[in-house]
Amino acid sequence: MKHFISTCILAIGTLFMANAQEEAAPTPNRFGFGVRMGFGLSTLSGEGYFDDTDPIFNLNVGAAVMYGLSPKVDLETGLYYTKKGFYAEPSPDYEVTCNLYYLEIPVMVGYKWEVSDPLKINFMAGPYMAYGVNGKTKTKLSNVVYNTTTNEPAENNESEKTINTDSFEDGFNRFDSGVKASINFTIKKDFLLGVTYEHGFANVSDTKDDAFNRTVALTLGFNF
Repeated sequence: MKHFISTCILAIGTLFMANAQEEAAPTPNRFGFGVRMGFGLSTLSGEGYFDDTDPIFNLNVGAAVMYGLSPKVDLETGLYYTKKGFYAEPSPDYEVTCNLYYLEIPVMVGYKWEVSDPLKINFMAGPYMAYGVNGKTKTKLSNVVYNTTTNEPAENNESEKTINTDSFEDGFNRFDSGVKASINFTIKKDFLLGVTYEHGFANVSDTKDDAFNRTVALTLGFNF
């Protein structure tokens, strides 16, 4: 973990040094604003119970604030409402769908590469912090009676029971943090299309088994 953080700091420092050498007269600092919407997949990765989980649909919306440090380096933050969670089926008669909803603040540094006049590519990375505001865990239990002669499920004997609980009151911590990285394609300075990956470092499980958020999403945006 310490080695990873040191590597990130060194990479960011290298970007600043390279940019300072390339730009003899940096342009004045400036602010920018944008709106973002993303959708993709999210899951929990960990040990024990969380060792074999499947992803669920991820959705996030929010607003971004950009600060131009130079023509090629930006600092970006914002506030996002994002859905995370997982799906698990430990046995044929036991299913769990967990939805975790967070307010999230990332702080990322980006390096812009101008491919052509209307197209720019922005490589961004940095930490994020999030707080769980609500969540729902749905557990579906099936009770199947088997035929003792054929050892197959008997007809019309299956009953289901669904249990809904508050995720952050029963099994999960509200605080999450990690690293966020994205590659954004900006067209004509306004329209943005990107791919974002989040790698959580905070253990969000309140049980004996550790669990960490993992998310990948396609992002659409518009800059003002």
